[in-house]
Amino acid sequence: MSRSWHTITPLIAFNDPLEVWAAQPTFLLAEAVFLALTVWGIADAIRRPRGLLTFVACLVGGTCVELVTILHGEVGNFYHSQAVVMLFGKREPLYMLLGCYGWIAYATIALSQRLGGSALAQAGFAALLGSEAWALLDAVGAQFIWWHWHTSEPLYEDREGGVPVASSFWITASMGSMALVLMRSPSHAACGVLAGPLATLGLMNVPFTLIYHPLVTFAGYHASVALWVLRAACAAPLISRVSKTFRPDASLFGQMVALVALVVGVALFADPTAETRTSFGQACVASSATFWGGASRCGELETSFWGAFERTAHTCTASNRPARDLYRICDPACDASRTPLETFTSCGVPRADGWTALVLAHSVAVIALAAMPFTPVPHAAAKTA
Repeated sequence: MSRSWHTITPLIAFNDPLEVWAAQPTFLLAEAVFLALTVWGIADAIRRPRGLLTFVACLVGGTCVELVTILHGEVGNFYHSQAVVMLFGKREPLYMLLGCYGWIAYATIALSQRLGGSALAQAGFAALLGSEAWALLDAVGAQFIWWHWHTSEPLYEDREGGVPVASSFWITASMGSMALVLMRSPSHAACGVLAGPLATLGLMNVPFTLIYHPLVTFAGYHASVALWVLRAACAAPLISRVSKTFRPDASLFGQMVALVALVVGVALFADPTAETRTSFGQACVASSATFWGGASRCGELETSFWGAFERTAHTCTASNRPARDLYRICDPACDASRTPLETFTSCGVPRADGWTALVLAHSVAVIALAAMPFTPVPHAAAKTA
């Protein structure tokens, strides 16, 4: 696997929708819904003060992190399935940039702006809602193999419902950081090009430095401890503002309901074992493949994050843990290949006990937060309504 940048050509490519539907019907449905939510979100942003600034910042900030994650071999720990519209060497689905990093973050920040009040209250609300929306998406996306995560990345060792807790911590920190940065940003939409990366590449490192790494990297606590410490800090400035009378923002609430309807519908009524994915992943190799005097290629080590961590470079049927990895290697080429294959076929696995309850819990949290059960600051609500 390349330890530098992967090729980004073709810049855009198209897959046959019928082929996507045959292999991963839920993935095609998700792509269509998220592109529709993107259109709804942009239309919403146009009519709101600072709406376009917010959408641009969220889109650019999220894209910067996403492209480093999927395109540079030193990170390279997240791999998408093949949607209808793919970008950058067929490694990035268009819907992910527009609908997930763009729309989810936009709706989250717009709701926090409607809340008004102190910077900490708005940032705390954005962090909580954004993390719950992404937790909901991550749980279902991983279970239905819309993507893979690296199986031995140290940052991803601690998981909840198959989702790396570090990923949930990152989105919590990023959404709170985005709310803080946008509060100080000029209103012109073009300013989002700088504001977004400042939040997602810069300010979001503060919670990692103050909370995550001291507790997890150095003290050895489970990553969920750091996540709940951060969540508690985000919730603290909101407790005094809990209300029973605040009316939801009809447009933004409707958008969040659409997200929940998609994800819960897939979770309850679709079968993950019917999904078959052929795309990039952590390179697979035959379990018996060897190198350098008989050492196993499946256990070959490499560094990640420019030497900060160490992980296995490849996966194989012997090391594949379907219940944890949320996929099963079902490609005969992996068992036959003596050299690593970056593209291979994997199959979905059954839901674990408690997984559906976890998805429903995240769904309730998203709807409850999107309903805005807090007392708004009057002048802020008036400006952003």
